[in-house]
Amino acid sequence: MYFGLFMNEKTYIRIEQARGAVFNIFTALLCQPEDSIIRSGKIFEKLAGAFSLLKYEGNDSISKLKEECKKQSDTELLVEYSRLFIGPFKLIAPPYSSLYFGSEYLMSDETMKVVEFYRHAGLDFNSDKIPDMPDHVAVECEFIYFLIFNGIKAFLKGNRKKALFSRRHQETFIQKHFIKWVPSFCGKVIEGTKNEYYKALAQCIKGFIECDAVPEFPSGKIFDVRQ
Repeated sequence: MYFGLFMNEKTYIRIEQARGAVFNIFTALLCQPEDSIIRSGKIFEKLAGAFSLLKYEGNDSISKLKEECKKQSDTELLVEYSRLFIGPFKLIAPPYSSLYFGSEYLMSDETMKVVEFYRHAGLDFNSDKIPDMPDHVAVECEFIYFLIFNGIKAFLKGNRKKALFSRRHQETFIQKHFIKWVPSFCGKVIEGTKNEYYKALAQCIKGFIECDAVPEFPSGKIFDVRQ
């Protein structure tokens, strides 16, 4: 994607802003489908814009998402979402990382490792505010967005130490956990559904995260990247 670009401060921030947008959008698309989010098509336009900034060629899957979203009713999307990710019987594509690391149960040791990642970043997972397991794929995408957002915020304030911590924590989480299971999750969706919307969504996510990398932290003095 953006490899080979001279990584000055402005480039670094713009790449991280685009990556943050991608993970934030993935969070929304991996939650229960909502008419207000997907029907206008704006979320897909924002995703295409972020992909363009990152020089990632993912427009085919975005076009397919937009096309299938128009074809299918809210009920059709919701029924297939439930069949794939909720049940009530066998989960076709379990959205919980613990089930991809050898455990047959939720809230395993792997789940606790995810919670530790959250705590180390200053987050206390609150099940009252987030009505799902801490290792749900959408929650993990939002955590990556949180780290990116905090890193950008610290960078703009001139706090290189905090910005570098967010960058390193993001890279560790992705390399040691996220990338080890999400491609398999996406593969299960692709194999387990005939619904072209969810197939395109899984292909979109899988393709991006297999090419994605946290950009190198720029050296030198920070200047106002907002200009």
